Amino acid sequence: MKHLKTIAFGGALLVLCSAMGQTWNSLPGGNLITNNEWLGADVGSTIPLSLETRVNQPMLFRTNSAPRLRISETIINATHNGYINLNLTGHLGIGAGIVPQPLAFLHINNSSSQLTGYRPWMRTGVIMSEQTDWMYVGTMPNGVDRIDAAINWGDNNELNPIFGPDALRFIFTRNPNNMLNQVASGLNGLEIARLRPAANGNEGFFGIGDFFTGAVNPSERLHVLNGRVRFQQLPDDAEAPVPITPAITKVLVVDDTPAPSGERGVIKWRDLDGLNTDCDWTRDATTNFDVCTAYLGNSCPPDETRRVGIGVEDPKAKLHVYTTTPSSLFGGNVTLSILQSDEEGGRAITGEARSQYSSSFNGSNFFGCHGLATNVRFGFGVRGYAGNTCDSPGQASLLVGVYGEVRACDNADLAIGVYGRAGGASLGQDYAAWFDGIGYISSGIWVPSDATLKQNITDVEPEDAVQRFMSLEPKSYEFNTSAHPEWKLPEGYQLGFLAQDLAQSYPHLVKDVIHPPILDTAGIIIAEAEPLTVVNMDGLIPEMVVVVQEQQRRLEEQNDRIAALEEMVAACCAANHGTRAPSGAISAGSTLENDLRVAPNPVADRTELRYTVAAAGRVRLEITDASSRVVLSREEGQRTSGSYMYEWDTTLLSPGTYICTLYINDEFLVKKSVKLGTR
Repeated sequence: MKHLKTIAFGGALLVLCSAMGQTWNSLPGGNLITNNEWLGADVGSTIPLSLETRVNQPMLFRTNSAPRLRISETIINATHNGYINLNLTGHLGIGAGIVPQPLAFLHINNSSSQLTGYRPWMRTGVIMSEQTDWMYVGTMPNGVDRIDAAINWGDNNELNPIFGPDALRFIFTRNPNNMLNQVASGLNGLEIARLRPAANGNEGFFGIGDFFTGAVNPSERLHVLNGRVRFQQLPDDAEAPVPITPAITKVLVVDDTPAPSGERGVIKWRDLDGLNTDCDWTRDATTNFDVCTAYLGNSCPPDETRRVGIGVEDPKAKLHVYTTTPSSLFGGNVTLSILQSDEEGGRAITGEARSQYSSSFNGSNFFGCHGLATNVRFGFGVRGYAGNTCDSPGQASLLVGVYGEVRACDNADLAIGVYGRAGGASLGQDYAAWFDGIGYISSGIWVPSDATLKQNITDVEPEDAVQRFMSLEPKSYEFNTSAHPEWKLPEGYQLGFLAQDLAQSYPHLVKDVIHPPILDTAGIIIAEAEPLTVVNMDGLIPEMVVVVQEQQRRLEEQNDRIAALEEMVAACCAANHGTRAPSGAISAGSTLENDLRVAPNPVADRTELRYTVAAAGRVRLEITDASSRVVLSREEGQRTSGSYMYEWDTTLLSPGTYICTLYINDEFLVKKSVKLGTR
């Protein structure tokens, strides 16, 4: 038989059933228990209110059919995480999706099913579990009647480093509406400290600072993220005497290796020998106080096998100087040598590279001075400047900015005083050498012309060469030196060509270049880079040779034609018993001579053929080109004795040499005329 009572909770009714073998269930309806009634007892009984079952089962409280609270029954032989005989009696579990078995007197759970962080001593306290993570705050037995306080947290997902290991964070928060924009007012608050285990599970790190804002994790046993560390109370013990037994050989130092080194800020041991600066540099106080280091015979390291670095931790040379500091602190110099003396033969910097033994040539690829400038806007591998400051009474007799000299012995295969090499610049703007001013080379300029270096080799067409060459327009001019004083242009009367005119017929001899910027001795730009057009005058030489050869060929051909004509006239006169006078002869009884002139000659567009007839006769004009092709044949008709003129229009003719012939009866006169190119 069941004994039923009901208790009202906010309008709902909880029906308590105390019958054997029943669990507590919620049912609609029921009666309200008054203050004078007790469940399981009559009115006036001294037994307190109790909720119990008649079998050893847990008590569950649900909402919407989901368990929200669980009180464990008597459990004294449970097993969890491999631990046996666990007493889990009377544990209370609360949360969304409470665990099947609460593991402490109060176990707060949020949908967690992995509870591998549990240990048997975690009972008198609070367990908080969520997803794969775990935390316990409570007591930890540590011997008979010794109970320690403990804070424990765990990460059950040790197989996936993306999700852990998790940290224990100490966070301070303030009003989120704080108008001071403080970190503590933000959503995540101000992190004061963080404890984080290592991934290997064998060590842990304690960090002081806001590691959340810094987006990092503690990486040392004690890791101060930022700020200063103060020891309010320093040790008052006297300094250790020297010598002592055992001797002090190490001190604690802070590694100040520049970022991004991971060792910066780490406290380390350092040998005292490494702090003895007297062994790094030796001063000879008995002579001239010279300071020396890294030499053979030094009483302590470093000896001559060591390297010296200034501004660099790992020097790559005997002396290695390096800096990334803005150059304004050092005047734009990494190293600076200044020599000021009235003595003769001084050198600010001297570099020497040679074989160790003068009788051998074991050494190779040596540089007395090697300069390199890369990844810069204006870079000079080596720059030399020699000049008089103009404030001294003396006069400079010889100034050389860069001087190269080479001496070759009998078995030297190659000797170069100055070598320049260029290549790789965009748009062909690369020059092995650039000179502003007069250049002098005693043995002339030699250029590569080996047939093995050339391809697509063809002869220059004479007709094209003559036409191009005759189109040249030489000019006289003066350079505007005041517009570009830094370029050192020559002054006075000049002869040459205009680059823009030359480009019409010889575009391959004209090039657009950029004059580099002009810098003073301090490296300051005093004239910006500027484009200009330059010409290669040596490129005209092959064309000139072709033109001269062609003119010579045509002249010889014309002379052969004239000789042939003279032979024909002589033969004709002999056949007529000498009654016909040779070319240019004066007819009997005439005061005039047959004559032919071309004026002006050479011809631009038009000229005049002026001729004189000594005796009346039939007149004809004929003009042929260098290939004997007739370009003009004009019958002047019967002419009486006198002077005549014919205007010759050469506009449509090509530049070149033409033969003008005047026929008077059976006589003839010949003149040469040169047609110029059109301007």
